[in-house]
Amino acid sequence: MTARRPNRVPNAMPRIMHERGMSDGQVAAAVGIAQPRVNRIKNGWHQPGVHCALRFAAALGVTVEDIWGQR
Repeated sequence: MTARRPNRVPNAMPRIMHERGMSDGQVAAAVGIAQPRVNRIKNGWHQPGVHCALRFAAALGVTVEDIWGQR
């Protein structure tokens, strides 16, 4: 039996980060987490908790809804 990959959580982080010219490392430093975790969240493999999501929004200058809201 093969392992199931978790469903990805879509978000607008790649677009927002690109628009602001921010790298994973820069966002990691602003949010206060490790760069690999930023990459997992950005690519939808991990969903942050509320406090972490709020820090992402503040670091990117947007709302949580802008990042994870329905499209």
